[in-house]
Amino acid sequence: MNINNNILSNRTELIDLLNADLQIEYAAMIQYVNHSAVMKGAAYLKIAEETRKHAEEEFGHAKILADYINYLGGIPTIEIGLVKIADDNDSMLELDIEAERTSIARYTIRIEQARSVEEFALVHKLKEIISEEQEHELDFMTALGI
Repeated sequence: MNINNNILSNRTELIDLLNADLQIEYAAMIQYVNHSAVMKGAAYLKIAEETRKHAEEEFGHAKILADYINYLGGIPTIEIGLVKIADDNDSMLELDIEAERTSIARYTIRIEQARSVEEFALVHKLKEIISEEQEHELDFMTALGI
């Protein structure tokens, strides 16, 4: 199965892709909790607090994905994707921006795939997730002065 193929032949393929997305959401939660805990300096207090909120929102995304995987007849994964950490604040924020951009790209493809198997409620939820991911990206970019 090609994850970049916008047309799926069945819901089983969608379940597999959503489980891969779920692993990445789990990893984002951990990454953001870690980054918010280890950011140093008064200039980063506000973004550390915001990053903790983003971790909670990523948990919300994970719950949505798990619910849809279950609804589609699959079993939500408990495996965690790659967690990326860094030694300095700016590098952490750059990793977080990369994570958000990757998620936005994945979910954009996933919307078309969900449409191809007529899962329109999922399409709606994925659009909401993309909106939050874009807000996260903007927060991290603002913190870096980009």
